[in-house]
Amino acid sequence: MSGVAGLIDLHVHSSPDVRARYADDLGVARDAAGAGMAAILLKCHVLPTADRARIADDAVDGVRVFGGVVLNEPVGGLNPAAVRVALEIGGRCVWMPTEDAASHRRRAGGSGGLRVVDGLGRITQDVRRILDLVAAHDAILATGHLSVSETVRLVGEAVSAGVTRVLVNHPDAAQVAMPVDVQRELAAVGALMERCAVDTTDKPGRVPVHELAERIGEVGVASNVLTSDLGQAHNGRPVDGFGRFIGALRECGLSEKDVHRMAATNPAALLDLELEST
Repeated sequence: MSGVAGLIDLHVHSSPDVRARYADDLGVARDAAGAGMAAILLKCHVLPTADRARIADDAVDGVRVFGGVVLNEPVGGLNPAAVRVALEIGGRCVWMPTEDAASHRRRAGGSGGLRVVDGLGRITQDVRRILDLVAAHDAILATGHLSVSETVRLVGEAVSAGVTRVLVNHPDAAQVAMPVDVQRELAAVGALMERCAVDTTDKPGRVPVHELAERIGEVGVASNVLTSDLGQAHNGRPVDGFGRFIGALRECGLSEKDVHRMAATNPAALLDLELEST
């Protein structure tokens, strides 16, 4: 698929997983290679992907495959030991809690969950250790599904700790719902905003593509990354969904240069990956 050739997707779900996925790690890697993509980043809410990504990266030619760890309850939550291992075996991204974040659970009508701050709003010691590990390995810190206030606090602490690669996960999604003025505030300190194809699909809280395009314009192309967040069995091949998303953004007036910046240059910088010249 020429529409995604040379691009990078930093948010791909695959199996093994506890949920039905379109394909396993090797399958999504082969699809990405066949479409001419430069790289993908595997994400799983319940299992680390750093080790799996190394296997897929070695097994599939024509595309780079990266992984990391999501700090949900199955890996011990905000667990510095899990982060250390994931980064030492080559993981490139550490996601803060997603579905086990207290904010996510509250929005879903539940209770409990993980927070990166204590009762006084201070970043916890375990999170400080995690930020130090991310900084030492020059990895990506992704903010997961934290509340807006927690995300702001976390990004500030991350920058102070020397983290230079920060990705704010789908700020447009209902489980995050970050106001654009806060997005601009975080972009001003170097964080990148993630715009996901899945948020425009037929699901609760759907965001029209033209609204995403408007928010990209408000925050600035230099501070945005395009991803798919696809791989769910019912949504089909991630490369196809990513291509449709990018095509829709072009129809909203984004230029080829803008798309390349957000789906190749910016994610490559996060991964510290040198792109082949075209």
